[in-house]
Amino acid sequence: MRSLALTLTALVVMTLAGCDVGDPCRTRCDSNDPQDIIIFDALDDVDLYADDLTIKEIGLAGGILYFKVEYAGGCRDHRFDLYGLNAFLESDPPQASVYLSHNADGDDCEAIITSELEFSLVPLKEEYERGHDDGGPMLLRIFAPGATVPIQPLLLYTF
Repeated sequence: MRSLALTLTALVVMTLAGCDVGDPCRTRCDSNDPQDIIIFDALDDVDLYADDLTIKEIGLAGGILYFKVEYAGGCRDHRFDLYGLNAFLESDPPQASVYLSHNADGDDCEAIITSELEFSLVPLKEEYERGHDDGGPMLLRIFAPGATVPIQPLLLYTF
C-alpha cells in the first residue's frame, strides 16, 4: 500500500513538473513557422480578445512582425492572434491598423510568463496590393489588446 502511495505521488509530481509554464503558447509552438496575420473587414466581424499583457519589444524584419510579451498565467494555454483591417488609411505612406489579440482562456495563475510571438505580414501586403498599384512601404498602427490608441512610434513596413 505504501508503495502504491509513493508511486501515485511520484506520478503527480512528474506530471506537474512536466508542465512547462515557460511555454504557455503550447497550441502553436510546435511549428517554427510564423502565424499569418488574419485579415478582416470591420472591427465588428471578429472577437478581439483583450486579456492583459505587457509588450516588452516589437520588431519587424523581412515581413515578419515580432513581439516579446509578458503576462500572468501558467495553468492554461494562451492564444495569440494578429488581425489586420483590410481598409488602409490613405496617407503618405499609407497606414494599416493591426490588432494583437490575447486569449488567456480564463487562466488565473500568477506565474510571470515571457513569450516571443511571430506573425507573417504577407496576407496584409497581398490585401494592400489587391487595391493599390503602388507597392509599399506602409506604416503599421499596432494596437495592444484592448487599446484604443496605437503603440508609438508607428513601424515602417517596406515591401
